[in-house]
Parts: sequence; C-alpha cells; structure tokens
Amino acid sequence: TGRGKWTTSLDESSAEAVSRGDPDAGIWAAQLLSSLPPRQRAVLHLTVVEGRTDREISAQLGIHPASVRAHRRRARKKLGRIVGEEV
Repeated sequence: TGRGKWTTSLDESSAEAVSRGDPDAGIWAAQLLSSLPPRQRAVLHLTVVEGRTDREISAQLGIHPASVRAHRRRARKKLGRIVGEEV
C-alpha cells in the first residue's frame, strides 16, 4: 500500500543511512522536513521520531486528533511529491 511504501522509504531507509553515519542522508532528511509548514513538520516528527499517538499529539499541540491526521496526510503528500513517489 501507499502507507507501507512511505513508511519504508522515509522511516527505515533514511534512518539506516543516518545511523551508518551518512551525513548526506541526514542533511537530505532535514531539508525535506524544512520544506513543510511548522504544524505539519511537528506532527510528522511526533509521529515518526517520537512514536506518539494521534491523541497524544493532539493534546501536545492543542488540536483535534482529526487535525493531526489531516496534517500528517498533507505532509506525506507534499514530501511524496518532492521525492517523486506517489504516497
């Protein structure tokens, strides 16, 4: 599915490259994330990096869980367009 493709390409591949000490991978990931609006970037970070649930993210950011899902969807769609993948 699109979600599985996304999860593998951003979460695992980038994380593995960064953990191997590939500085270009870390720079690339940072540049991708900096292209997102702040709220989308925060939601994606809290989801991917910190492993937070929608409910936890909504409480931390002061938004509804449905808004968390919408921001995540928009962020993934934008990043997908940037890297040329259909998400």
